[in-house]
Amino acid sequence: MNVNIEKKLRIEHVNVRSIIKNFDEVKNWMTSKQTDILTVSETWLDEQTPDSFVNIEGYKLYRKDYIHSKIGGVAIYVRNELTSNEVHFDINAPIDMEAIFVKVQYCKNPSILIS
Repeated sequence: MNVNIEKKLRIEHVNVRSIIKNFDEVKNWMTSKQTDILTVSETWLDEQTPDSFVNIEGYKLYRKDYIHSKIGGVAIYVRNELTSNEVHFDINAPIDMEAIFVKVQYCKNPSILIS
């Protein structure tokens, strides 16, 4: 017997107000909720912070740090089982715009754009 079980994609967002300070809580929450994609605002990361400080096993990290202040910044975690890649648009936007665009392919569905 073939059973077709469709798993829904679980996408969540958190305004973390310092991912370093709240990292364990975010990681445990993602694991317990079985989150597929997590968008994060107010990471408060800068270019001095290596990805290894905020990597979560089983997820690919995309991030855009705020360059003019210690506050701000955004990130997206995508489960490794999903095909994903960052998309860059040739738009006339300020260099310090806090935005990341990630294309995600889920099963045989059309790709979705997460930001």
